Amino acid sequence: MEEVTTGFAEEDDLDLIRRVAAEDRQAFEALYRRYAPRLHGYLWKLLRRREVVEEVLDDVMVVIWKGSTNFRCAGGRRQPL
Repeated sequence: MEEVTTGFAEEDDLDLIRRVAAEDRQAFEALYRRYAPRLHGYLWKLLRRREVVEEVLDDVMVVIWKGSTNFRCAGGRRQPL
């Protein structure tokens, strides 16, 4: 898979989520490019219908965009994807 070219290539998921939470569209794009292909493949194995896979993928990414400020893991640290 080709690495992201938006300046976030080496940035970890936690930093990207922090930037997405601050409504940084470039960070969201980098996160999308990093995870959409893998998530698409996973959804394809489950659903086997292109239009459904694409709709679910879009829904997941909207949830990430809108809910990024709520990602938490144990100890109050943000939850990486």
